Amino acid sequence: MAREKRRRNDFDGPWSDVLAQVKLKDGGAARVLCHVEAQVQRTQDLERRLFRDHTRLFESKETPVFTLALLLDESADWRPSSFDNRIFGTGCDFRFRAVKLRDWRGREAELLASTNPFARVVLTWFELQEAENDMQRLELKLRAIERLQFRGLRPETFGGLLRFIGWIVRLPAELETKFVKRLRAMTELQDDVYMLPWERDGWERGMKEGMKEGEARKCRDDILRILVARFGAVPDQIREGVERIADPDHLDRLIEAAVVAQSLDAFATALAEKE
Repeated sequence: MAREKRRRNDFDGPWSDVLAQVKLKDGGAARVLCHVEAQVQRTQDLERRLFRDHTRLFESKETPVFTLALLLDESADWRPSSFDNRIFGTGCDFRFRAVKLRDWRGREAELLASTNPFARVVLTWFELQEAENDMQRLELKLRAIERLQFRGLRPETFGGLLRFIGWIVRLPAELETKFVKRLRAMTELQDDVYMLPWERDGWERGMKEGMKEGEARKCRDDILRILVARFGAVPDQIREGVERIADPDHLDRLIEAAVVAQSLDAFATALAEKE
């Protein structure tokens, strides 16, 4: 994702989605993927993008997905909550949760009194909108973390909030390095708890590549299952040809070919043409 020029009311950095796997509070063994997208500015395609990502995550992980839009814009009337692609009695009415931070302006006292540690993150976000330069942003980041230190949070909760603050407040490289040095001296954190921007960008690329490979692996498996179900044993030459394909779009087309081919030879011809 291309990085845009930073504005005072923007998230700092190119990231938008966070995935976490959590246990339910009722003690059940069920797990759910939490898909969070932070949207800084009003846009026309948020609902469609959330529907697309929700569907892909569910298909690739085969796990229930909770989708949340974190709206950071200042528009009072923009409150997306669903995507409806139904037509002629078919389709989906996809609904998602949305939280608008501007709704909490004027409720700072309530946030200060809250026992929810994320309330401090919201307060930090409000403060950052008034910062006039990056040095002030650095000091605000450290102040927010210092406040969290004295709340008696569990280490994993504190570490998660620390990473979240670090991800939404990006600084120039020289100030980010200075911030990390002061942070580690202040908190005695291990080096792997907080990543520098270039470390984080590499991790994000790895995550995206891993998800792409996961999608490709599922498509390859689907193609071979279809062929086995329709024609029985699949020759090694065809299996090896399918395994060489890495592009998910290419594999999607081969899934269609596996469904409509009249024989293994016909699929082999389609595979050779697409390779």
